[in-house]
Amino acid sequence: MKRLLIAVALGLIISTLDTDSVIAKPSPEDRALSALCKIGLKANGIWGSERINEAIAVLDAGSLWRKVEPDAQAYAYKLCNTGGYL
Repeated sequence: MKRLLIAVALGLIISTLDTDSVIAKPSPEDRALSALCKIGLKANGIWGSERINEAIAVLDAGSLWRKVEPDAQAYAYKLCNTGGYL
């Protein structure tokens, strides 16, 4: 009887836990960067699309990304390869 009560109590506790807050979900920006990095890697040769490279840079650093790295291709390459988006 005691085991049954403990099992029911544990079941109630586990069912009320918010599992979404326990499991880290990637942010929309991270999902977009992951998709763009995969596209950018293959676009017009390797990292050949300036527009996609700039989109990656803007999504990561906003409009001031040129202060970090003036070359969009270099910025996208560094971010995607070291940021874990590929």
